[in-house]
Amino acid sequence: MKTSNNIKIGHFYEVECYDQAGNLKWKDDFENIVVTVGRNHYLDATIKTGVAAPVWYVGLKNTTAAVAADTMSTKGFTELVPYSEATRPAYTTGTIASGSVDNSASKAEFNINGTATLGGAFLCNVNTKSGTTGILLGAGEFGASRAVISGDIVRVTVTCSITSA
Repeated sequence: MKTSNNIKIGHFYEVECYDQAGNLKWKDDFENIVVTVGRNHYLDATIKTGVAAPVWYVGLKNTTAAVAADTMSTKGFTELVPYSEATRPAYTTGTIASGSVDNSASKAEFNINGTATLGGAFLCNVNTKSGTTGILLGAGEFGASRAVISGDIVRVTVTCSITSA
């Protein structure tokens, strides 16, 4: 008898934007594409070498859609960096449970210091703003672009999960 257990690797983003007074301006969420190099990294870290990137980082992107072939050095989208932090914020996870882990207790925060149109977000393992090295785990887009201005605070929660398909 032959059986199979198909799995799905997914990342779900929830992005909130607050104005200078702390009022919620907008909230959006989306699932992203786990790019080929990201899927390969999951397999390498889990099945082959057991070596995972010790820290992941969250980045903001423009409206160009991510595709499976994207890597940090050859991605089709542009990273947006209109924020005052010197580096990409760390993705600090909580406890893994039921095939899922997130950073809801420590959201990635961006203090916006310019005007931009955000298209989505991504996860990678290098914290350098506008950097093109490291592993791109995945990226995704809002249903519609979102405007930010200086003084806004953008908070990003990412849930990574592996589920039965």
